[in-house]
Amino acid sequence: MTQSGVRTQIKTALAGFPDRYALPSRPSAAQPAMQDAFRQTQFLLPGELELFEKMMNLQLQIVAANARLRTSEAAALFSFWSRGFAHMADACTMTTLGSYSAAPPLVRAACDCVAAQRSLLSDGFAEYEEWLENAVTQ
Repeated sequence: MTQSGVRTQIKTALAGFPDRYALPSRPSAAQPAMQDAFRQTQFLLPGELELFEKMMNLQLQIVAANARLRTSEAAALFSFWSRGFAHMADACTMTTLGSYSAAPPLVRAACDCVAAQRSLLSDGFAEYEEWLENAVTQ
């Protein structure tokens, strides 16, 4: 609450997320080692890549269905979701290009984003609302 006792209402809007996720395309101007890693990934993991693409698109459908939520709580959840989504997409790209050591830190960062979302939900957004109130009134 602000000093006057009236809670500050902030309307948020989710803007700028893709309609569809597509797996990384074949790198045309890449080094031969990257092109070979891409070919091997497509050959060895076709089912896993298809499942990953479906999972990413399911996330986009869920977010699109809830994009009209304009509360600060929704904004907090969507901000962590978008970071996690980007980390997972980047990990897939790095894996298909043969940069295998870059993928685990990105997956870990995505898991941290999910953990932060769960933390917000478990404490009823109390700590977040306190932080937001202080940030807005400064």
